[in-house]
Amino acid sequence: MKTIKISLLLMSAAIVNGYKAQVNIAAARLAPIGSTVTVRGIITNGAELGNIRYIQDPSAGISIFGANLNSVNRKDSVIATGVLTSYNNLLEITPVSFTLLATNRPLPTPTVITPGQFSGAQQARVIKFNGVTISNAGGNYSGNTNYTLAAGGQTCIARVSTASSLVGQVIPTGSVNVTGIGSQFCSSPTVGCNNGFQLMVRDSNDIVNPSSIYITKLPYPTNINTNSITINWKTNIAGTYFIKYGKTPNLELGTISGVGTSSTPAVNITGATPATIYYAQVFSVNAPDTAKSLVKVFCTRSLSSGVIKVYFNKTVDNSVSTGTNAYYNPGVADSLAAYIGRAKSSIDLAIYNWDNSANGLKITNALNAAYGAGKKIRIIFDGSTSQLGLNTINIAIKNMASPQGANYTIMHNKFVIIDADNANPNNAIVWTGSTNWTNSQLTTDANNVIIFQDQSMARGYKLEFDEMWGDSAYASNSIPALAKFGQTMSLPL
Repeated sequence: MKTIKISLLLMSAAIVNGYKAQVNIAAARLAPIGSTVTVRGIITNGAELGNIRYIQDPSAGISIFGANLNSVNRKDSVIATGVLTSYNNLLEITPVSFTLLATNRPLPTPTVITPGQFSGAQQARVIKFNGVTISNAGGNYSGNTNYTLAAGGQTCIARVSTASSLVGQVIPTGSVNVTGIGSQFCSSPTVGCNNGFQLMVRDSNDIVNPSSIYITKLPYPTNINTNSITINWKTNIAGTYFIKYGKTPNLELGTISGVGTSSTPAVNITGATPATIYYAQVFSVNAPDTAKSLVKVFCTRSLSSGVIKVYFNKTVDNSVSTGTNAYYNPGVADSLAAYIGRAKSSIDLAIYNWDNSANGLKITNALNAAYGAGKKIRIIFDGSTSQLGLNTINIAIKNMASPQGANYTIMHNKFVIIDADNANPNNAIVWTGSTNWTNSQLTTDANNVIIFQDQSMARGYKLEFDEMWGDSAYASNSIPALAKFGQTMSLPL
């Protein structure tokens, strides 16, 4: 009996000694940076956020970081020990060692706050926002992307990681309830990032749509013909359905109603014309709720040849081709100059980098000649590169640079649209691929060119060009206030 008592006392002493430095998370957060701390709590996320885990106890939350955490799952109870650090103002314990105490433990109840109340007090805690709208509604979630949550005139940032199950799902268009983990990413809170508070949204269970009916798959086309097109979408439950459509975003052509109810609606646009862009917004109704998409763009089939040509500036092995064979074309600049020279009416081009080497000047000279022959030309170029090829372009040719500054990265497009709206559908060309118009890109660096003879595609590319330009008229200069470039959407230059 004495032996048993002594053993129990030794075990108790070992436990006390092993955990004697353990403090609650609130106390650990107050320790000096560089201190070694030990905390105990419930893990509130898994691998969807990478090698970081957030741990919470009744007092507070904190992040722990390390590649050794890949086996730690949401709902695990752990003891974690490591050095207290600050990573872009996120307090975390790293490197960290841990002991797994239990699995499948209850998660902390989320703290409900408004977007305007989001602050450092919620760092590493599970929090919830009710009745918020999400930016880019009607699109699809992307990985490693920030979204704005808004309610009652207040806003905050939510972030979706690449590994989240939300990626590719539809961003709801109405008010939703959003749960996640309070985090922070800002190297200098006083410079430009508004303290960097961001809600880490973990998966699709963190977004709750209180509406009875909502869209689960965005509108997409089927049965694409020269005179008709079918618009399809999906909802969580069946409802009555209809679309509003037109040849402009005003949807001036009216409403087409579906028959009965469906969770997989399909509406036909008939009496259409070839290679015509139609704008449509879809609606599904289950009273009293209505689900609707943003206005989307669709296009009918063209009467073009549909010929595709693929060029490489290095030798190719066509033994692995399963379709159209590619060609070795050492004279990419000459080929582009020839296509420009054959333009009948218009040329729109967007390019990342363009120099004044002999090859770059072939393209410049071809554009100058086309403009002199009365062709309508517009040029968009990346504003962060030197663009020496523009130095000898005819000054009357309208051009614009992409935005510069912290809110925009680069304009990396490389395409030319020729005769998109020409009366002959076989004149419409899209020239694109990986090749910039610099000597190294055109000759020594391995690159490709893809050429499409299709008016529908040409008009689709022109629509993208017009959005960046801010207008569709060749007679006007670009309109910076209306220009839409990438993540800036609408950013004055």
